Amino acid sequence: MECFCIRKVILKMILLYLLLMVWCIDSGESIKPRCFPSETESKTVNVTEDKPVGFTVFTYSGFDADGDRIRFVLLDNTVPFSIPTAGSGDVDVALPALDFERKTQYILDKIYVTKFGLSALLFGNKCGTLTVNVLPVNEFTPVFDPSYQNSSLPEGLLQNSLLAKLNCSDEDKEPNESPFGCSSITIQTGDDIKPKFTIVNNAVVTTNNVIDFDTGDVIYTLVIVGVDSSTRDPRKTGTMTIKVIIEPVNEFTPVIHDQPLCTNISNATPLGTDIFSINATDDDAPPHGNLSYMITDGNEKGIFRICEKTGKIHLDRSVASAAGTTFTLTVKVTDGDFCSSAVLKILITSSC
Repeated sequence: MECFCIRKVILKMILLYLLLMVWCIDSGESIKPRCFPSETESKTVNVTEDKPVGFTVFTYSGFDADGDRIRFVLLDNTVPFSIPTAGSGDVDVALPALDFERKTQYILDKIYVTKFGLSALLFGNKCGTLTVNVLPVNEFTPVFDPSYQNSSLPEGLLQNSLLAKLNCSDEDKEPNESPFGCSSITIQTGDDIKPKFTIVNNAVVTTNNVIDFDTGDVIYTLVIVGVDSSTRDPRKTGTMTIKVIIEPVNEFTPVIHDQPLCTNISNATPLGTDIFSINATDDDAPPHGNLSYMITDGNEKGIFRICEKTGKIHLDRSVASAAGTTFTLTVKVTDGDFCSSAVLKILITSSC
């Protein structure tokens, strides 16, 4: 009988405890802290991607009817935001920080207000959804790849001959999803007088101003400038340098002037005397304008000798007994690819 009474008392105590817990929970539901904005309201804020960690993007406020201390909780660890000071309601930028190129919008719908020491899910109220729009900042400078290039071009190229393809990129992402890169590319310096180059479809090509090595078109140093496609000022620029070396082309044939060629010398002319000089020119600039001279016919006895570089003809053997004789020499001038020939008649006169 005594054991039964004890059991009965224990059961009543358990029942009383359960009733008390139910009342506490019901009472807690009725006096949960309030959040502003509330769950039925929403807020939207715009934040530039360059805001540092710790920057406050929005501040919630709250109220507890009992006057108890309240705290705010963000129950989402997948977003770069936090509420570092629980009692303040400040939503701050957190690691890994904001990056428009990574994500442009965050929806924070798991923010609660509750009393200190109580579960946010069981005894708290949900706050209004916060939408954070991340706005872009023009962070990066356009980059050319490669940033320096050596190119060689033969002279005389036709218009629109390709010099170089241009690869300009920019790590910034634009709000309108426009492609990365440069919105404009120009030649800033290095081709200022009668421009020989221009930009067409992100490539450097030749113009209709003929490149002529023979008139001084030897080396160009082009500085290319690319402006990024940012829709926000100030825009940023990147540069590239192209060194263009013009290679000469052998275009012209040597010309021998003052034809017909003839001269008279005395049979007493000393050996080694310059007796004639071939006057020849080539419109090509060196090296293709460098001329070589030779006697190809009429000098079987080696009486005359021609300087290969200057075209001067010397008397190499005595002509003392050759008075009245006319020697007919064939002289050839070459630039290495093209050549011209002429006949030189030398009359030996008597010294008496």
